[in-house]
Amino acid sequence: GLGSQGHGVLISGNSSNITLQGVSVRWKVQPSGRSQGDGIRVLGVANVRTGGGPSNISIIDGQVVGAAQAGVIFMGVQDIIVRNLTVRDTLADGLHLNACRRITVDRLTSINTGDDGLAFVTYFQPEAPGALSPFGPFSSPNHTYSNDCEATLTNIFISGGSADGIRLAGATNVSIDGVQIVAKPIGVQIDSAVAGGQIGW
Repeated sequence: GLGSQGHGVLISGNSSNITLQGVSVRWKVQPSGRSQGDGIRVLGVANVRTGGGPSNISIIDGQVVGAAQAGVIFMGVQDIIVRNLTVRDTLADGLHLNACRRITVDRLTSINTGDDGLAFVTYFQPEAPGALSPFGPFSSPNHTYSNDCEATLTNIFISGGSADGIRLAGATNVSIDGVQIVAKPIGVQIDSAVAGGQIGW
């Protein structure tokens, strides 16, 4: 079978001030195909400025191995800290952020991921943010608070797997320092795109 349709850890709703310290999520059997099973999934709202979704969420000294989808994914969340996270052998991205605000990532190790090692992706749609689905991924009609914005990324190590080491798609105000990317088809990709791959936003 494809493996898991569930998530190791799911945070959603109007929740705040949550720290996952030393959490390890490991698939007992490596999934045979990509499906909706994230190691850690934090689901918020399309417009983080209006509130109502998770905020002040931290992952400290974490590990995800063998996820059927992303290792860790944040969608529509603000005030995020990820510090000393290791992700291995996922079938999608290692760490993925969509439509998030005020993000700190320090000491990320992403190894042999099926997609990007680290991805900040908010696709363009001309409708209001989140018009496609209340459950994400969220889209954006502009390059402001609806995108991944106000982020600092430091001490990133990415090795092996498919796609990009780091992808910034529709992101704004992102600072990156201390990056090593090995054996990825593309080291860093910066673009703005419509869902489905059209570049040119």
